[in-house]
Amino acid sequence: MATAIYEQLVTVFTNTDNKIRNETEKQLVTSLIDNIQNFEQIAKVAMQQDQSKICFDICVVQEQAASLLNSVVLKMLTNNIQLTIHHANSILAVLMSQYTPLKCKQSLIKCMSLIVRKDKSVKTEIENKMKEFLRQEQQWQIQIGILFFKILQDSLELQTYSSIVQTGYEWISEFFNQTGYVITKLTEQPKELSDDFITTIRLYTQVVTDLCEKVFDKNNSQKEQTQPIQNILFQLNSFSGVLIILLSYSPQIGKQIQNCSIINTGNDHFDNQLNEIKCQVFKIYFLTLQVLLNNRNKNEVKKGAFGPYLTTITQLLIYSLLAYTNSESITSIYNKPYLPNIMTYILKLLANLGSQTDQYQIFSDSKIALITDAIYPFLITSQKEYQQMKDQPEEFVNLALDTVDKQESDVPKTAAASLLETICDHIDGSTTLLANLAVIISQDSINIITNNPVQLKEQQVAFIQALQDKKLFKEYTAVDRIESSLVILTIMSYLIQKRFDIVLLMEQLLTDNLLFFQSIQEQIIKLRLSLFFGYYCDNLFKKDTQSQNMNAYLQIMIGFVQPTEPVVLYQSIDALKDIFEDDDLKGKTKDLVVILFPQLCNGLQYSTYERHFETITNLLKRYPNQFLQNDNLLVGLIQVLTQRVIMEQQKINSGDQQRHIYLNRCWNVLRSLVDQDEFSEILGKLEQHLAQLYSMLANCDKIDFDEDLVLFISGCISKLSVVTELQMQILPYFQNIIKKQQGRLCNLFETLNQYMHFGRNYFLNESQQSIYFQLAFQNLQNEDNYGDIELGEGALLIQLGIQELNDDLKSNILSQILFQTIQILQKKDINEHLKSRITGIILSSLYKIPEKTYEVLSEVFTAVYSCILETHYSPGYDIKLFIITMSSLIMKQPNLLTPNLLTIMVNNLIAQEKYEKDQKQKQNDYMDDELDDEDDSDFNDEEEITQAQQQTEQFLSSVVKLDEYSLFKQTLLCIKNQYPGAIDQLKTGLDQQTINKINEQLQFVRVETQDGEELRKFRQLNNCYRKKQFNN
Repeated sequence: MATAIYEQLVTVFTNTDNKIRNETEKQLVTSLIDNIQNFEQIAKVAMQQDQSKICFDICVVQEQAASLLNSVVLKMLTNNIQLTIHHANSILAVLMSQYTPLKCKQSLIKCMSLIVRKDKSVKTEIENKMKEFLRQEQQWQIQIGILFFKILQDSLELQTYSSIVQTGYEWISEFFNQTGYVITKLTEQPKELSDDFITTIRLYTQVVTDLCEKVFDKNNSQKEQTQPIQNILFQLNSFSGVLIILLSYSPQIGKQIQNCSIINTGNDHFDNQLNEIKCQVFKIYFLTLQVLLNNRNKNEVKKGAFGPYLTTITQLLIYSLLAYTNSESITSIYNKPYLPNIMTYILKLLANLGSQTDQYQIFSDSKIALITDAIYPFLITSQKEYQQMKDQPEEFVNLALDTVDKQESDVPKTAAASLLETICDHIDGSTTLLANLAVIISQDSINIITNNPVQLKEQQVAFIQALQDKKLFKEYTAVDRIESSLVILTIMSYLIQKRFDIVLLMEQLLTDNLLFFQSIQEQIIKLRLSLFFGYYCDNLFKKDTQSQNMNAYLQIMIGFVQPTEPVVLYQSIDALKDIFEDDDLKGKTKDLVVILFPQLCNGLQYSTYERHFETITNLLKRYPNQFLQNDNLLVGLIQVLTQRVIMEQQKINSGDQQRHIYLNRCWNVLRSLVDQDEFSEILGKLEQHLAQLYSMLANCDKIDFDEDLVLFISGCISKLSVVTELQMQILPYFQNIIKKQQGRLCNLFETLNQYMHFGRNYFLNESQQSIYFQLAFQNLQNEDNYGDIELGEGALLIQLGIQELNDDLKSNILSQILFQTIQILQKKDINEHLKSRITGIILSSLYKIPEKTYEVLSEVFTAVYSCILETHYSPGYDIKLFIITMSSLIMKQPNLLTPNLLTIMVNNLIAQEKYEKDQKQKQNDYMDDELDDEDDSDFNDEEEITQAQQQTEQFLSSVVKLDEYSLFKQTLLCIKNQYPGAIDQLKTGLDQQTINKINEQLQFVRVETQDGEELRKFRQLNNCYRKKQFNN
C-alpha cells in the first residue's frame, strides 16, 4: 500500500500527461482523506524518514509531500470533514523534524493555523511548543519556535477579541522575550555569521513583518481589535530592543562604512543576505512608527518602549542614508537587490520622524545635506524611468503625478517627495530655502545649456559655488538639475501658492527663459515643465500686463501635444486638462481652443491615455460656442474617431481583447456629442461622417460596437426628432443585430420606436413597412423565449407601427401581421403577460383601422373577438389599450356593449386602479416590499408586471397619454344620451354589486400634478348625480 502511495505521489508531480496527473491527484487526495495511514505515510516522506522508496531528488519529493498534506487538510476543512488528533500530530511531526526542509515547514503553516483556529485546544499545545523550541540552542530548533509563533499569529481571529482586554496574547510577549536572547549576539558585531543564524534572523524578521502588517495596517477594518496587540508591542522592550540591535548591526569587515545600517562589505552574497533582513527591519519600523507617531499621544510615545530610541533611530537613519548615497551612485543603488526598498523605507521613516518636535534640531542641522544628497538625487529621473517613458508612457505620467501629490507609490522618488514635504512643513525656513534653491539651480543649469544666459547675482553665484561638491552637482547634468528643480517646485505647490514672493521668483524664471522653453528639445524638461505649469497655471501671470507671457506658455503647452512623443503628449494633456477646466482661466483659454483641439484630435489616433479622451469630452462641454463657430473641428474629431474605431476593431478581431477599453473610450466621446443640446443643429452634418461605421452593421458579427452605434443613432433621432436618409439606409442591417443578440432587441427597442414615430413618412411604401415589421417579429417569434416578457417589446413595436401608419398600412402587410399574431397566440404555454401584450396588436389594429381589420379577419373575427374578451390584461398600458379600443368600438357599433363586455371592462379598470394604488403605496413606504417565502409566485408575477411597465416607458405611442377612465365614462354617457333604453336593457343583465362597481369607476379621472405624474382623483361633488344617471 505504501509503495502505491509513493508511486502516485511521483506520478502527480512528474507525469507530463495532464489528464493522468489530474486523475491520479484526485485519487491520491481521496485516499489520504479516507485513510489516516496513507496521510501518515506522506508525512513520513515529508520528514525524509523512508529514503529507500525514493528514486530521485529527495528535497523535491519532500516539498511535494508537504504541499499535498496542506491541500488535503484545507480540503477537509472546506468540506467539513472531521479532522482527528492523528492529522494534527502528523503535521506537527513534520514541523518539528530536523530533517524537514524549512521551505516544507513553511508550506504547512496555513493548514496548521486553520486547525488551531478550529480547535482551540490545539492552541495551548502550539504555545507550549513555541516556548520549548525557542529555549533550545540549535538554530533549526529556534526556527521551529518562530514557525509556531507564525502559526499562532495566522490563527488570530481579531473580531473575537475585545478592544480593551489584553489577555490571551501572552504568547506574543513570550515570543519577543525569548527571541531577544538569540538576536543579542549581533551586539558583539561578529565578523562572521553562520548561514543557519542568518536564516533564523531572516525568518524572524519575515514573521514579525507579517505581524506588523496585520496589526498596523492603516486600511485595516478591524482597527479597534488590533489595539491590544498594538499596546503590547508599543510597551514591549524586547521588541524595540531587538529592532534597534538589528538596525544598528554594521560588521566592520571589507568595505563596510563604519556604523552604517546598510550593509556594503563588498561581498555581494553576504550583503544581499543581510540587506534582505535589513529591508524587513526598516519595514517593521515604518509600519510601527507610522501608527505610534501619528495616532498616539506624545506622552505615550515618550514613556513607551520606542521613546528612548527615537533620537538614535533618526540619527542612524540620516547618517546611513547620507553615507551610503555619497559612497554609491543612485544608478548603482537602483540596480542592487533590496536597496531601492531600503531607501524607500528610510526616506518614509524620516518623513514620519521629521514631524516630531523632539527631532527638530537634527533635521534642521541636516536639511541641506538631505536635500542635495538624497532628496534631489532620488527625484531625478532614473534610467528605469527613462525606459518607462518609451515603453509605458502612461505609467510614467502617473508616477510623476503621484510624486507631486499623494505619494502612494512605494518607490524612492515618492518617498523623497514625502520627506521634502515634511521638511517644509516642520523645519522653519525650509520652504523659502528650497524654493530659492530650486529657482537658482534651474537658472544656473539653463545658463549652461542656452546660448542666451541670464546673469546671476553675486549672492546666487556664491550659493551655486558652495554646492559644487554636493552629489547633485558632482553626479548629475544640467538637464537633470532643471527637471528635478521643476519637480521640487511642483511638490511645494500647496505651500507656495500664497507666497507671492516665491511666485514672483518663478514668474521671473519663466519670463527670463521663455526662448529656452520655447525651443527646448529634451523630453524630460518638456515633461517637468508641463507638470509644473499644470499645478501653477492659476497662480502665474495673473496681471493683465502679464497676459502675453501667459499666452506664450499656454502656446508652449499646446505645442507639446504631439503624437510622435506619447509621454510628452500625455503629460501635457494632464496639464492642459486642468488649465482649460479652470473657470478663472476661461477668459484666457477660450480663444486657444481652436488651436488646441486639432492637436488633441491628431494625438487621438494612437493615444491610450484616459485623460486624453476625458479632455476632449470636457472641452466639448465647456466651450460649445467655439465649436459651433468652427464646426470643422467636430468634423475632424469624427473623422479621427471613425478611423480609430476601425483600427481598434481590427486589433480586437486579431485577438487583442484589451483594446475594448479604447474602443469604448472612442464611443464615449462620440456619444457626448449627442448628449449636448448645443450640438443638436449640426448632428445631421456630423452623422454623415460616420457612414463608414454605419455600413459595418452589415457584418455586425465582426464588430463589437453595434450597440454603441444603436445608442448613437437613438440619441441623434431623439435630439433632432427626425430620421435621416442615412439612418433609413441601415434599417435592414438591424436584423443582424437582433440575430447576434439571440432574438432580443435591447437598445434597438427604443431606436425602432423612434424610427417609426419620427420617421413615419419613410414607411409609406410597402418595402419599408415590410422591413420594420419583420424586425419586430424577429423578436416576437423567438420561440425559445415564449416564457419571457421581453418578447413583448416586439409586440409593442408592431402596435406602434399600426398606430402610426393606420390607414397608410398596406392591406397585405396588415394581413401578415394579424395572422402571424393569431398563430403565436395559439401556441401553448405562452406567458400570460406576453399574451396580453401580443393581443394588443389586434387591439391596436381595431382601434386605428377597425374596418380594414374586420375585412382582413372577417372569417375568423368571432373567434378573435372572443379571444380578446377572454384575455387577462396586464395592468398599465395593456389594460389602457383594451379599455380605449373597446370604448372606441362601442362608439362606432353600440350593439357591442353587452352586460358581459361592460363587466369585463369594469373589472379591468378595478385591476388598473388597484395596481396603481399599490405602486403609489410602495413609493411611499419602501418597507412594504418584504415578502414571505410563500409569496414567491406573487413576487414573480409582480416582477413581470414591472418589466412590462418599464417597456412602455420608452414607448412612443400616443395611447400611453390617453385617459382610459374618461373615455370609458364618455362612452357610457354617450350611449345613454343616444340610446336611453339601452341602459335599462344593460341593467337586466347586471347584479347590483356590478352596478355599484361601475358607478365607483365613473368617479375617477386622471389629472396632472406638479411633478408630472398622472393620478386618479375621486370626484365627490357630482357623485350622487352620476349614480343617478346610470341607475336611471
